[in-house]
Amino acid sequence: DALTQRWAIRFQWHARRFHCHLDRTRVLARYAQQGHEDVQRSATHVAAWIAFAPVGSIACDSEVALLANMLRLLEGELPGPRLQEVVRLAAQSKEDCMCLHHM
Repeated sequence: DALTQRWAIRFQWHARRFHCHLDRTRVLARYAQQGHEDVQRSATHVAAWIAFAPVGSIACDSEVALLANMLRLLEGELPGPRLQEVVRLAAQSKEDCMCLHHM
């Protein structure tokens, strides 16, 4: 639907910004230091980095670990629809990479 398409455009924008950054380690560290405030928004960004990684690249384990930690911070809080959608896309992307990686 139109809303999901708008989200995908925004997710791709976040992924492009991250993957073009010269110091991704610093970006990861900054996101890792964020507290519980607005964790859903930050987790959405991190999941987008994984879901929309450039073709041929495999998401770094540190990105996946950061997302897992952020999702744990939610402590039973219901994730919003944007976060649910991008986490689904990230999981699908990671699964596709694993299938290709093991061929």
